Amino acid sequence: MTFDAIVKSNLPKSRPDYDVFISYSRRDKEFVRLLWEKLLEANYTVWVDWQDIPPAEDWRQEIYQGIEASHNFLFIISSHSLTSVFCQEELTYAINHNKRLIAIIIQEPQNEDINPDLAKINWIFCSGCNGQECDNFKQSFQQLLQALETDFNYVKYHTRLLMRAKEWENKQYNSDFLLLGTNLEEAEKWLAESQDKQPEATALQQKYIQTSRIIETEREAVELRLRRMTPQELRNRQTVLNKVNNYWIKGVLENSIHEQALIMLELEEHSDAVASPWNLTLQTSEKKPKQLSLDTSIISIFDQMGEGRTLLILGEPGSGKTTTLLQLTRHLINRANEGIDDRIPVVLNLSNWSVEKRNFTDWLVEELNSKYQVPKKVGKTWVQQQQLLLLLDGLDEVTVKHREKCLQTINQFHQNYSPEIVVCSRFKEYKELSSRLNFQKAIYLKPLQLTQVLDYLKSDQIKQSNLVTLIERDKTLQELVTSPLMLNLMILAYQDLSFQALPQTNIIEERRQQLFDRYIEQMFKRREIQPKYSKEQVIHWLNWLARRMTNFSTTVFLIEEMQPNWLLTNRQKYLYRLVIKILSVGIWASFHVGLLTGHQGYQITLNIDQAFRGMTYGLMGAFLYALLTIMIDESINPVIGRLFNSLILGIIYGLIFSVIYGNWIYGIAYGIIYGLIGLLIYRPIYSEKIEAVEGLKWSWVKAKNNLIFGLIIGICLRFGTSNELLPSLIFGLIISLIFGFDKDDEVDQKNMPNQGIWRSCHNSAKLFATIAILTGLFLGVLQIHSKMNDPAFIIDLDFVVVNAFIFGLAAALIGGQWSGITCIKHFTLRLVLGVNGYSPWNYAKFLSYTVEHIFLQKVGNGYVFVHRLLLDYFAKRYDQ
Repeated sequence: MTFDAIVKSNLPKSRPDYDVFISYSRRDKEFVRLLWEKLLEANYTVWVDWQDIPPAEDWRQEIYQGIEASHNFLFIISSHSLTSVFCQEELTYAINHNKRLIAIIIQEPQNEDINPDLAKINWIFCSGCNGQECDNFKQSFQQLLQALETDFNYVKYHTRLLMRAKEWENKQYNSDFLLLGTNLEEAEKWLAESQDKQPEATALQQKYIQTSRIIETEREAVELRLRRMTPQELRNRQTVLNKVNNYWIKGVLENSIHEQALIMLELEEHSDAVASPWNLTLQTSEKKPKQLSLDTSIISIFDQMGEGRTLLILGEPGSGKTTTLLQLTRHLINRANEGIDDRIPVVLNLSNWSVEKRNFTDWLVEELNSKYQVPKKVGKTWVQQQQLLLLLDGLDEVTVKHREKCLQTINQFHQNYSPEIVVCSRFKEYKELSSRLNFQKAIYLKPLQLTQVLDYLKSDQIKQSNLVTLIERDKTLQELVTSPLMLNLMILAYQDLSFQALPQTNIIEERRQQLFDRYIEQMFKRREIQPKYSKEQVIHWLNWLARRMTNFSTTVFLIEEMQPNWLLTNRQKYLYRLVIKILSVGIWASFHVGLLTGHQGYQITLNIDQAFRGMTYGLMGAFLYALLTIMIDESINPVIGRLFNSLILGIIYGLIFSVIYGNWIYGIAYGIIYGLIGLLIYRPIYSEKIEAVEGLKWSWVKAKNNLIFGLIIGICLRFGTSNELLPSLIFGLIISLIFGFDKDDEVDQKNMPNQGIWRSCHNSAKLFATIAILTGLFLGVLQIHSKMNDPAFIIDLDFVVVNAFIFGLAAALIGGQWSGITCIKHFTLRLVLGVNGYSPWNYAKFLSYTVEHIFLQKVGNGYVFVHRLLLDYFAKRYDQ
């Protein structure tokens, strides 16, 4: 094999580590070539630089990496190498990394200075050979082999550990690169042996092993805590981890506009942006931000802070703050899934925080419940036990008048619970606040440089030569393109636009608006999407949605979280209240009055004509009740309102039953029953908030607490009807069973649009079936038991079915935390919004359509605009 062929087959990059690195002067190349060939014949791997030109900076890094990857550093001593700047740099680097030094002297030094570390070791003498294999060379080469074999395994491990430690250092001390398990135990054993051996362990190696042990101890503690969790606690934890990953990583980050064209962002550390209690140095306005290296990752910044990490991410609009937050989230989720950290990373948006929610814990619990379907009891436990790692976006999206208070509340919450928190905010809005977050560190995402953008667009990855021309010729585009969001929008919107077709303006806000206009036009022209709505409909509905979200400081839109205060006029609000009262009372009352009238006295078979007459009375009573109470909803005291509501409902239906039965005792009995129902339904009907119920579980405690209420109704039935005592008490027992269902403590694993309302409807249907079957069984068994000795006995099936249906319907409406009434309220709100043209009838279908057009993104069972700036655009551009 020729010399060049041997060199090519043994290039430095072809091996992960080397037995020896040879440092020499180019003038001693002939001797080094002979030495190198003999080492290869002896099956040693050798790193040697055969280049004849002075090394460039990148080549110098290759040399340094070669030194790191070599077990031994062989220095060829000659007057040339002792005076070579490059040889001395290599020697210094090897000494700093505690490499085992071996020296071969081929020429006696004259007056040259010799490095003290090199001078104190024993040299191998090999002079007078002139690059030939003389006897002196053979003897020296054997000494070299003996030196290489001394403590070979120890030195080899030194190299490999140094390489791993350097990788950890280069990755900004990312804990993912630390030692684990048996690897850590081997490293600790090696470190103990290094006390009596050469070369000694470097400071970096020692720090690497010590940090690995600290993290390993933490991981063992995490593993122990995970083992102590109950199966349900583990399921809840994993369910939320899956939701965060599916919602924010797969749903948003991996489909983000930012991900379409990703440029490495430059980061600065702004220590003056946080009020760290540990920072005792004087903060002055002259303190300059600290520039971080370009390869610094967000996870490495987070890890460097240690336990109790708190980080503030700042940036300009569209600079990639949320993307950076989600990149951090992705790392944290992976660690949680691997059991490295037992805390649950959750992404929440601060935009809907309000000063009324003074307790930050309560706000967190509500957000966990609405965004991730975490039962409030579970969420409160997680917050109090510091089981969450909070990733809070949008501090700048909190309304201006509440923003300062929100920051102070976060500080207070951190002081009380000391959780790990990351907060995102626009730079300008944060700087305007008088207070500062008591966090450890703040980083700022710097705007892109124009040269950086142009180089990126010219690269083979993008090849956007047309866009490059537009940017180079237009000053306003040059200002906008410093934002990653604007750059990505330009790639999507302007890729086929000529400079002549570009609307001319020198005003940057006009140019930004034109960019959004063009983006929207391009998204509507996507041919792979079948049109389902007109462009005007989409813009109109998105405009209304954006304005409502802006007014209520909402970033994530969930269909089930639409509330009555989204209605714009008093007329719409009155109509909403009127309809829910008519439906909530009318549905049950019409069937109740109608079926009892058709089966009057429970003594005859069902009379259809009478049943319809009774249903008419029931509906008329509901209309009358709604009209009499509609005007007092907002003005009356809640206690008086509840009593008045009970009185009106009791009087109306007391009179109805008196007329139907022709018996005032019946009227009084059912008047009391409906009066009690009026007390019961006041809160769910008059509450301004629609609260969906996700999961239900049986609770004996709740059933027992409502037993007295059920017995009161049973007694009323006994004295107000011809029923015997036992059936009436059974009816009272069934009433208590209806209220025996409580909210489940398990996190719902499913997610779909309007999930909360669909689940409430599902709960309502299950309750109807359950209570109807139980009522039928109780009454059937009671009839059989009471008349089993009567040979002519026939079960009164009408009686059983009528009462089973009545009580099943009652359970569907008021059972399961008012599941049925919740569905009625949501349906009514959607009806009013649809009639007024504010929203489509099938909202989920429409929102999915906007996702296809890249106007919105799906986040679990909710939706977000692809960026806050696009939300602002829709809210203002088409505002009438």
